[in-house]
Amino acid sequence: MKYSSKSTAVMGLALVAGLSLHSPARGESGVTDKLSGNELIVASKLDGASALDFSTGIGTQVEGQLLVDAIRKQLYYNEADSVSAEAEDPQGGVYSRDNAAFRYLDLMYSLDGTSEEVINSYLSSVSPKEFSDLYGDPERARTSVAEILIYEQLELYPTNLDLQQSLLDLYYDRAVAEIVHANIALDKALSSRLNGELAAIEIEHVGNAFTLLNSAFVEYVALVENTPTYLQQLTSSRGQVSPRYYDSVTNTQNDVAPAGVLPGEYKDITLLYQLMGNLAAVKVQQAGLLIESDQLNSSLSTQMIDEILSLRNTLVAKEAELRTLFSGTDFTEVSSHSGLPQAVEQWHFQLDQLENAMSWLTGDTNFLGMSKLAVPHGFSSDTHFDAFNILSEFLDGEDTGFIVQADSSLATAKLDYDNYLHNAQALTDAYIGRHELSSNKLYSLLGARFPSSCYEKSCVDITSEARDNSEVAAWSRNVESVQNSITLSLQRLDNRLAKIELEVERLAQDAGVADGFEKIVVDYHSQQSSLGQQINRIRQKQEVFNSHSVLFESLSIAAQTYMSSSWDAVGELSDRLVAVNNSIDTLDDFTLPEAANVTLAAEHRASLYDSSGKILQAGSQYRLESLWLEVNAIVLELAQSEATLVQEAKRLSVILNQAKSLVAVATSDAPMAAQRYFADLIYSRRITETALKATSDFDRAQQWLFYTAEALEYKWQKPFAIRDVDISKGSVFHLRSAGDMWDFYGKMMDFDSPGIATSHQERDVFSIKEDVFGYRDSINGREQTYLHPDPNQQNGPRLSAREAFQEQLKLLARTFGSDTWVTIEFSTVKEPVRSDLFTGPIISEVDGESCIAVAGAYGDKIETVELNIPILYSTSGEVQTPAYLTYGGASVVRDSLPGNEVITDEGAAGVEGEFNTYSALFWDAAGLSQLAAVRNSYRVPMSAALDVFGSGAGSINTVTNKFKERSVAATGWRLSFLLEDIYGSVVDVEAIRDVELIFEHRFKASNYSSCAGGDPSGPL
Repeated sequence: MKYSSKSTAVMGLALVAGLSLHSPARGESGVTDKLSGNELIVASKLDGASALDFSTGIGTQVEGQLLVDAIRKQLYYNEADSVSAEAEDPQGGVYSRDNAAFRYLDLMYSLDGTSEEVINSYLSSVSPKEFSDLYGDPERARTSVAEILIYEQLELYPTNLDLQQSLLDLYYDRAVAEIVHANIALDKALSSRLNGELAAIEIEHVGNAFTLLNSAFVEYVALVENTPTYLQQLTSSRGQVSPRYYDSVTNTQNDVAPAGVLPGEYKDITLLYQLMGNLAAVKVQQAGLLIESDQLNSSLSTQMIDEILSLRNTLVAKEAELRTLFSGTDFTEVSSHSGLPQAVEQWHFQLDQLENAMSWLTGDTNFLGMSKLAVPHGFSSDTHFDAFNILSEFLDGEDTGFIVQADSSLATAKLDYDNYLHNAQALTDAYIGRHELSSNKLYSLLGARFPSSCYEKSCVDITSEARDNSEVAAWSRNVESVQNSITLSLQRLDNRLAKIELEVERLAQDAGVADGFEKIVVDYHSQQSSLGQQINRIRQKQEVFNSHSVLFESLSIAAQTYMSSSWDAVGELSDRLVAVNNSIDTLDDFTLPEAANVTLAAEHRASLYDSSGKILQAGSQYRLESLWLEVNAIVLELAQSEATLVQEAKRLSVILNQAKSLVAVATSDAPMAAQRYFADLIYSRRITETALKATSDFDRAQQWLFYTAEALEYKWQKPFAIRDVDISKGSVFHLRSAGDMWDFYGKMMDFDSPGIATSHQERDVFSIKEDVFGYRDSINGREQTYLHPDPNQQNGPRLSAREAFQEQLKLLARTFGSDTWVTIEFSTVKEPVRSDLFTGPIISEVDGESCIAVAGAYGDKIETVELNIPILYSTSGEVQTPAYLTYGGASVVRDSLPGNEVITDEGAAGVEGEFNTYSALFWDAAGLSQLAAVRNSYRVPMSAALDVFGSGAGSINTVTNKFKERSVAATGWRLSFLLEDIYGSVVDVEAIRDVELIFEHRFKASNYSSCAGGDPSGPL
């Protein structure tokens, strides 16, 4: 904005001598926006006289300091004349301080007669005053005219340093005034929250704050656009000027801030970064409120995303212009006392938060920072089987329950807010409290704690134990665990596919049939496909999974690198994470767990048949079906693992942004900083220690409610939804008060009713020989024979089921030192032949149409697992052998109702709604009162019974309850048991008849039927 007209400049000089900056009186129709040159005449009228009436013979005589003084007297209270507003005489050069545009700098603060403390009544809840009485539309108009005049004079006197400084002062103090207005609007939003008002009221206040900040930004950024030279030359030596208060005893205006407290450099640049950061923060707050208010729909979501993108692009572009202007200065290396490095860091944090807000709106993440794939279950408890009942006790404990604490904190915060008096001590207390809360949260996230008197990284308390217990450490272990499982799963997938391919080739060769893969057909009822086509489909997915492995390995390496470096190396980890997430965003070939789930459900209903009638016997058909199911289960596991890593990569970005922000806060909250902030109106918020604690306690309770709602749905395998009161699991994102939390909690407890369904408890056997390797002794009374499991020995005679199984165990045996172990990797996502584990629907046919004759069971979960090895004889006299049992991968639970057959987007058969799949995550406490997934598999050291007599009666060492509440069906089991040690053979492979997992499990039955005459009523 430049005004180069010489005639206008002459007019401006004349107006300074007269009343160039006359504002409309309060109540008059004044100018409220920035004025153009033509509008200047209108805004500058005095008693109906034209501005040009004052130009004759005067304008060219007003120069130098007189000019600057005349302008500043109309802006600043302490430079204006001590006369009443009515006594103002522009023609005589007299300007009343009561009309000064920025008089808020002298009148906001006052000396309390009782306490003799300096207070700010305009930011207090006790006898509050209206800031608009100090800075409103008349002051905005007066400021706009002053801005025009200064530009005019700079055209005439471009080297006048006082004019240059006055222009920068005007921009700065105008922006601060608008920030104060915005902060007051944000305080009103906080008040509406504490008072339990409707979300619409809070949304309106936050919207007003954004409008004010955006207007201030548009005006202030003109410094970079219009006067880059002045800003470039002067800002490094421009420090903050303390506002003032009146002391009636000494009859003086005194500085609020003691000497040396306020920064002495870069105040203009610091303010610009603070303004940009605040603007981004309020936009993020708007996005969160849109979700919280339950108003979000596709149209509003798109609109908000567009607004965020537009704002982000604008802010980034303006910051780039600023960086170019100061290309030789690193703002992060400027003295921390200036506040500029902290402002830059906060600006970057808020910029990242804009990205996070967009992911909330798209549904990629949620604003609680919780993973959508993380469903807590399988906790150890002597009193409860289900995680829901365990977690619910953390919420309503008499004194320590998280909702109880949030309720108490909110009540205390409201009381303190209603009685808040804004003074230096209140702000000091707030920042001491914020420092403690920031330190505690940082300890939870990273394991690093700032002691009460520590405000630098050098004095942080950090121990290896605390760091290992942090949320980021838990995240790192989980990512590493999932990445390792991907590597193993890819090996298993290749192994199982190779087994199928080799066996089909050999079986077809022995039968003299060409194109065996085309002759063996997978029958999905609705369609048929050759096994060869299906194997090609899996091989293509395998190639994609392999192509992703390098990307996910880099994520795991980044996590490991951080854990082996300094605690504050979050910037380096964040940079690596940005690269990973950018790569993830460019990929569009992920197999979604939902799609793999639908396919796997269809495979469970499918069967193999030999169209040639020559290749498959009953035993080989069953074995191929078992292997084929495991192949598809591994695909599901890989899809689930990739989805987990994608989610965790996105989620860690939020955690790291928060950690960087907390470090910035903790290093800037020294008591002297509180004194400074009291005098710096940019920080003019009614923030109390109790309000900060209430926010922290509310967030924690909301997170635990999220987990508890997930656990409730897992318990019953039904969506938590109560239609008559319009509440569901998603309602946890719309909670605004402790009352909302208690209501949500109460509805969960109502839903958790034993009347929904009754559990059945059974003891069933899962056979490694039959159900993993597919070696059945006989089918329909006919003994079965099998190819040798070693491809190099398949030219020999066919083997019995037991012989083939024993040869398979020999192939799996590995020697470590003097010990020989057998390790078997397998999936239980299948229906065993001789048990009621994971029982699915029975498909029948009526009038040529498929239907559900019997729905089967659902919610089949483990109570205990026992290891048993039936043997023909004992070589050692031992009754047990050391073993390890691992549960991991993806787990599958049948839904309460059978699914529906569909055709997928790829044109393949699928069954939708039958399986609920979960990452087999194992949970632990992390940080401070946080729940975290720490790995996706868990290994239990135990023993396997050597059962000579076939009793199946184990001991306490052969039974584990560590997998309690987890599904009996999981893709990533691993069993290792000892064959031989330094003392000799513990068990002879030739003696092993089978290896068994004996499940004590509970499930619910469904009486649903869709066949003619059936009762489609649903779960029992």
